[in-house]
Amino acid sequence: MRDRVMKMDWSLTPESLEKLLDWLDPDRDEAWKKFQQHKKRLAGFFTWRGCHIPEDLADKTIDRVSKKVASGAVGQSVNRTAYCLGVAKNVLHEYWRDVNPASVTVDIPAPSPEPDWKERELACLDGCLDRLSQHDRDLVTRYHQYGGREKIRARKELADGEGGPNALRIKVFRIRNALRDCFFACIQQDEGAPLQ
Repeated sequence: MRDRVMKMDWSLTPESLEKLLDWLDPDRDEAWKKFQQHKKRLAGFFTWRGCHIPEDLADKTIDRVSKKVASGAVGQSVNRTAYCLGVAKNVLHEYWRDVNPASVTVDIPAPSPEPDWKERELACLDGCLDRLSQHDRDLVTRYHQYGGREKIRARKELADGEGGPNALRIKVFRIRNALRDCFFACIQQDEGAPLQ
């Protein structure tokens, strides 16, 4: 608990800023540019993860990095960007642990368990699935079949057979695009009017 209090009380001092800049680069102008770049990247990191105070969290991260650098706990051989992002991840975890989500005042209806499919749409989907090769049909069906831990296990098995997780995602993406195009073409043909 004492360590947590110390982390929160620490702030950047002129001395720690000097040591941080020396750690970033021996040339003062280059060090200042790198400092600004790191701060901008950190703010982007927190923004991208949905934090509502990204600048404050970036400052907090820089404060912690400067504390470690000033104490001599971080050497010159450390990858500066990777180290800053590692500290930022810890700050992010603390942020999500401590943040109090605003209570939702709007009554949001629960999603229906099954989409409201019309017979024509189901027929089009079945027809498009039939146009796929047996392998592609099985692949996309198994990819979307499970939920939770079963989904993770099934996708790992599929990835092993398809050349890795990235290859699997790309194949499923292409299959879904082909299904989507086929489905919309079928619906458009049945309606006789172009879709928007």
